[in-house]
Amino acid sequence: MERLSRAVLVKEKALAEGKAPVEGEAPAKGKVSAEGKMPAGVARMAARSLALQEGLPEKVIQFGEGKFLRAFACWMIQQMNEKGLFNGRVVVVQPLPEGLIDALNRQDGLYTVVLRGIEQGKKVERVEIISAVSRGINPYTGWPELLKAGEGEEIELIISNTTEAGITYLPEEYIEGKTPRSFPGKLAALLYHRFQATGGSPEAGLTIIPCELIPDNGKKLKEIVLRLATEWRLPGEFSAWVKQHNRFCNTLVDRIVTGYPAEETEYFQSLLGYEDPLLTIGEPFHLWVIDGPPEIAKRFPLEKAGLNVKRGDVTPYRDLKVRLLNGPHIMMVAVAFLAGADTVQDVMEDDLLRDYIREGIKEIYPTVALADAEKISFVEAVMERFANPHNKHYLQDIALNSVTKFKERLIPVLLAHVRPRAHRTGAHGNTHTRGADRTGEYCTSAHRNRTSGEAGAENERLPETILLTLAGLLVFNRPVDTGTHSGKTVRPGEVDDGLQGKRGENGYVIADRPEILAAFAKAWSRFDGTEESLFSLVAEILGNMGIWGENLHGIPGLTRAVSRYLAEIIKNGMRETVEKLLRARYKTI
Repeated sequence: MERLSRAVLVKEKALAEGKAPVEGEAPAKGKVSAEGKMPAGVARMAARSLALQEGLPEKVIQFGEGKFLRAFACWMIQQMNEKGLFNGRVVVVQPLPEGLIDALNRQDGLYTVVLRGIEQGKKVERVEIISAVSRGINPYTGWPELLKAGEGEEIELIISNTTEAGITYLPEEYIEGKTPRSFPGKLAALLYHRFQATGGSPEAGLTIIPCELIPDNGKKLKEIVLRLATEWRLPGEFSAWVKQHNRFCNTLVDRIVTGYPAEETEYFQSLLGYEDPLLTIGEPFHLWVIDGPPEIAKRFPLEKAGLNVKRGDVTPYRDLKVRLLNGPHIMMVAVAFLAGADTVQDVMEDDLLRDYIREGIKEIYPTVALADAEKISFVEAVMERFANPHNKHYLQDIALNSVTKFKERLIPVLLAHVRPRAHRTGAHGNTHTRGADRTGEYCTSAHRNRTSGEAGAENERLPETILLTLAGLLVFNRPVDTGTHSGKTVRPGEVDDGLQGKRGENGYVIADRPEILAAFAKAWSRFDGTEESLFSLVAEILGNMGIWGENLHGIPGLTRAVSRYLAEIIKNGMRETVEKLLRARYKTI
């Protein structure tokens, strides 16, 4: 079978006239064009991709050739190109010595993206050949080629995803003609070369859009570039040019991309009629938040292509993602896993656990400072993403650093309920109001009429699902053997990379920061089964400022409420405890 390439597309182009499925939808298996190997729908897409690829100028330099950017940024650029909105191609740069650039160049920059998931309650599978990439460059063997690309008059944007560790300061020397080791070093050297080649022209300034998942990614990247410029003793005019004429944007990205489906190789080769080792699988949902000046939207008009792009302050959208997507994930670890679920999909297929997650989302909902319409749309998408049968997300994988994640994702929710005035920052909805339509499920009609207001809980009371989740977190982090965790010596109940917990007859790894593991092991070692020792256990954990950053034991009623749920879990099990809560508090059973 032939590998995807320009030659393959040329061969199939003439065969694209036959009847095809709906454009963009996966063609039926075996439904090929008259004489070609590709299904008719893919052949039509191939012809369109080939036409799009030819003659477009290079406008983007992208650091990162991995699966995420190929199914996210390059895919989005393709969507704009198809509508004649951007009309530019991407030079992809491999940030590490080893990578996929050779494979990408062998395929003439072409690769396949398959988007699978659930949209509006229906399963979807879309196949698209991406032609937005003009070439790939390995800077360790082709540094001069990258510098030359950086001179291009048409270059407007630099996009990156070099992992969270990529935007990190690394002391290094600047040696002209030699590839810097770090990504910020490569970017600083590339910008300096462009500054020299253009004479420091203001019009030569670029827009830098990092996609690394760290807060203030654009701001931090700019700081490191300027620090390197100073340490390298580059001209002050260069630093001034970087500050005044280059725009570093803070961003947030969201799309699950699982990569190459090795277990389905034969299926896709049969479906598509060609081999593509760069084929990548992603979900339909996508979100790109870009905080930058208005002119960026004109140069990079993503939303005009119908893409889910937001402009402005990233913070509320980060809260949206961290609290309403990642928060329920931790609820699943602390509650659903102990109730017998192993994957996110298991939770969604279990009526009791799914209802619990929905009620939890309702308690999280009013603490996010965005308009109801945006929050409701996001929540509905989250539930569809959770139900996506192609994303097999194991709860034990999510459980890594579960206490740290609870602190980051759900403690702000808890505090917003008990200290609402201190946490009111923007638009809000309501928590437990129920209604027939989707909007009414999360907020009252009075709140639906507002587009802005105050984020925070309506009533200063403890959110019950968060309390139960916190109690479940204590149970999840209970080691089999309650000996002290030293962080060095492996004792009974410990494994090399953490403690060991037990669900039924099966063990699981408890992994978090050593001081957190030590605190939980110490607290549980004093538990003797009495009501008094249980209360002391909860008080000790909640009062540990090293874990939470503040004394949660000081919140009125919190320790006693969590102790009550912990006692019920120990006595009756997690599933019965959840059922009792939903019946008594939310009337869902």
